Amino acid sequence: MIKFLSIFLVLFLISCTTSRKTVRINCHLNITSFNIRIPKYHDFKILKADAESGVEYIYWYDDSAAFYISTFKGGSSLNYANIRNLKGAYAKRSISDSIKLNGIDFNGKYWREQKYNNIYIGYVNVKAKDYFRFDNSFNTIKFQK
Repeated sequence: MIKFLSIFLVLFLISCTTSRKTVRINCHLNITSFNIRIPKYHDFKILKADAESGVEYIYWYDDSAAFYISTFKGGSSLNYANIRNLKGAYAKRSISDSIKLNGIDFNGKYWREQKYNNIYIGYVNVKAKDYFRFDNSFNTIKFQK
């Protein structure tokens, strides 16, 4: 009986830890540097414009969810429609130094965008079962001077 419980406990611990894998991202954008821990991603893309326009890092997941960090003026286009659908949110986003916007899209998937000065951090197309994993990433942000 003890052997069975030991095997069960080991399998339980393995299943819990492997489903919560995260990676630490170190960002050095303009004059701002920060760390954030996000769910382990499947693919990574960098979108660049000219030096003044900004850069966007997109971390794609197998289920089409995405986590992004953007310095593009006006933010990422990934959540554009979601933000436009919130009354008054687009105008507030443009004039505020810091703002948190979030919701559920027309497909029932979660999204969030948070602005820190001119850095936009967010996620889009997140299933309900993964919501807390993505949302908790914002609790891990550590800005460095």
